[in-house]
Amino acid sequence: MALRHVILTLLHRNPATGYDIVKEFDTVVGYFWSASHQQVYRDLAKLAEEGLVRFTLVPQEEKPDRKVYELTEAGREVLGEWIESPIQPRKLHDELLVRLLAGELVGSVALRSLLAGQQKVRQRRFEDYRQIEKEHFTEHALETLPPVHQLACMMLRLGIRGEKAWLEWAEEMDGVLERMAGQAPPHADDGTLSQDDSPGSLR
Repeated sequence: MALRHVILTLLHRNPATGYDIVKEFDTVVGYFWSASHQQVYRDLAKLAEEGLVRFTLVPQEEKPDRKVYELTEAGREVLGEWIESPIQPRKLHDELLVRLLAGELVGSVALRSLLAGQQKVRQRRFEDYRQIEKEHFTEHALETLPPVHQLACMMLRLGIRGEKAWLEWAEEMDGVLERMAGQAPPHADDGTLSQDDSPGSLR
């Protein structure tokens, strides 16, 4: 998946200006795909060059004309082909987990502080998701919503459950780090793991 597919998806839903698309990345879309303003405008220009989107100039008083983008037929075909293509397994890149793996270097107190910072970030995100759900999806049963809103609701529920599971894991991890703080190092003076005890040698 590439940024261009996100932009094509947004334009499939509604014609929009570059500014409108950027706002989507600052709010709803930003919860599952991040991109800078420059990246959005760059890819939007490339899509126009390739004939996958086109724009109409809308005059404004005392302001530059607005460029309102929409999908072309070629853009719809590319988007449809992408939707039906196989999804590649997602590669996990989690900086926190790497830091925890090397955590013996700084000790449990520093790791707990690091974890606490991430817990605050994820707790805010969890609360944001719940607020969006409350504002948009709690008054009506899921099956009574328009199809696009049903899909959006299910995406939001995945986010809520994912953040809840992460927070539960983090609380458990904090307990492990607290317990480790009172334990002696598992090996002698250099604090390193022996070859037999390294993660790669577990059986």
